Amino acid sequence: MKFYYVNDEYLKFLNLKYDDKVMKPNYTGAKKFVFGLVLNIGGIHYYAPVSSIDRKKSNKNHLYNIDKQGNINYSALKPAIKPRVFPIHDNHPNGEVIAMVRLDFMFPIHINDINEVNFKVFDTAIKSDQEYKILLEKEFETCKKHYSVICEKANKVYGKSKDPKHIFSKICCNFNMLEIGFKEWIKQKNY
Repeated sequence: MKFYYVNDEYLKFLNLKYDDKVMKPNYTGAKKFVFGLVLNIGGIHYYAPVSSIDRKKSNKNHLYNIDKQGNINYSALKPAIKPRVFPIHDNHPNGEVIAMVRLDFMFPIHINDINEVNFKVFDTAIKSDQEYKILLEKEFETCKKHYSVICEKANKVYGKSKDPKHIFSKICCNFNMLEIGFKEWIKQKNY
């Protein structure tokens, strides 16, 4: 298991043409640092983005509650989000949630459109880079340790979202449309 970056051109292609729930590589003109892991679902590689929790930004989607100490633990995640994400905890399973694998926003990916995250490139002389590297390494180690559980949960999210009667079909990415877009992309790129 590895963490990967995604080709910005592919993100834009999916987001604009097939499903606007697919993450955008840029927000308000700033480049977004995007990484995630690759899972195999129904014989197709899927990219599941990892979303770090930033307490400085507002919780505009109301995915979690922050307790009196300013922490977010698993019980603070809203019931509607729990089945659609894999929480990444700080230090132990009942600890603070520091990030989430967003299974609800995963999308099909070709190996030519991903690049492995290299943890060695962070400038450890810069405090913010060092802190971010530590955070990414914690997230990576948790995902690596629980990869089979993440895959199992991803397959459940995928299956439920393909059922038009299930609520996931309205709140997750439209995997049927994304697979059509994925096939079109592969054809355009001659992969």
